[in-house]
Amino acid sequence: WIGAKMATEGTYDNGSAILSGAAKIMYGQPGTLLLGVIVALACFTTCVGLTVACGQFFSKRISALSYKTVVTLVTLVSLGITNIGLNQIIEYSVPVLVFVYPITIVLIALTFMGGLFNHSPYVYRGAVLFTSFVALYDGLVAFGLDMPGITSWISQLPLFELNLSWVVPAVIGGLTGALFQFIKGQGAPSESYQN
Repeated sequence: WIGAKMATEGTYDNGSAILSGAAKIMYGQPGTLLLGVIVALACFTTCVGLTVACGQFFSKRISALSYKTVVTLVTLVSLGITNIGLNQIIEYSVPVLVFVYPITIVLIALTFMGGLFNHSPYVYRGAVLFTSFVALYDGLVAFGLDMPGITSWISQLPLFELNLSWVVPAVIGGLTGALFQFIKGQGAPSESYQN
């Protein structure tokens, strides 16, 4: 609805400008202020949660780093990143997200379907490995690299037009992992999934 309403109101650089413009048109200056407070609180809670999680994770994994040091470093790096602007943040993060999302989706799907293959680590490894090749290509293309030789091959994969060219390699990788599990004779579930 906001997109349809704002289409006649001019052009905007990004979603943040569209939302603030819509708030101002519909609710005036108080709407803009309310949207700012809502976004600030939402971003603040997310920022605090991620900073705490990073602090706990890295201080446990790397004994030389204290929780306070990690939190300070994350805060300073985040402060530096915020100053490059929303458009630049989006521009730099899209290639990373294009690479990470397929792998994440495959891992989540495999976790839900793990009972079908006894949570075999070979299935996970195969699916993620095959997915990673296509996801890396997609991320590099999103970054602006031109790879005509690889593009001609990847474009032959099913679902390429929908940016889902990683699906078939994920299935093939998972099946390859299952075959490897069968050949190795390791049909038992991994210890972490046994009751």
